[in-house]
Amino acid sequence: MSRKLTVREKVYGYVKRKYGSEPEYLWRRFPDYAIFRHEDNRNKEVTFPARYMESLARLQSEQALKSGLSFQGKPIEFKLTDEWGWPIPEENLYKPYFGPRCLNCGMRLTCNGCSRCGKCKGPGSADTFS
Repeated sequence: MSRKLTVREKVYGYVKRKYGSEPEYLWRRFPDYAIFRHEDNRNKEVTFPARYMESLARLQSEQALKSGLSFQGKPIEFKLTDEWGWPIPEENLYKPYFGPRCLNCGMRLTCNGCSRCGKCKGPGSADTFS
């Protein structure tokens, strides 16, 4: 049975397959930060911070929402029909669910709703799914 790969391992594997590049660790102060140099041109490089913390991502998303820079355009109305051309009843259409954490999320304008994966649920969490 194989273990689940981390995001870091997936990204590093992708870069290695796509560009044939190995990570180089150049900063003593930031030992987990890596740089990948493009094999065709050693002057092209991409740097990856090694850690992605979900709590910081949530904070960043909330700050983006508070900044007011997000813009919701005019809603698009789709007239969906089945294979015979009949309108699809309203009760059969997808209705997005937004949990309590979604209210402060900067991605809400482009989001398709919560997948109810359970990551929000935890000790002291106010999230409940009905």
